Amino acid sequence: MDLGHPDFADRQFETRSFVGEPVQDLNGHGTHCIGTACGPKAPIGSTSRYGIAFGSHVFAGKVLTNSGSSSGAGVLAGLN
Repeated sequence: MDLGHPDFADRQFETRSFVGEPVQDLNGHGTHCIGTACGPKAPIGSTSRYGIAFGSHVFAGKVLTNSGSSSGAGVLAGLN
């Protein structure tokens, strides 16, 4: 998750890394997934609403490394 993304300003986050790297998203995949699930009801600018659960509390678990890989253990730990 890009923790500084303007569409998520003033939102509460619970974050945890399961791969030994900081949660901050370096390739955009986590930010895209979280945006689809719980993006804002009224994004900044002229972008239309794109999230479904716009009022939800966000739990961001980093289960892939910055290079986009995983041994599988991180994904399982994140699910648990």
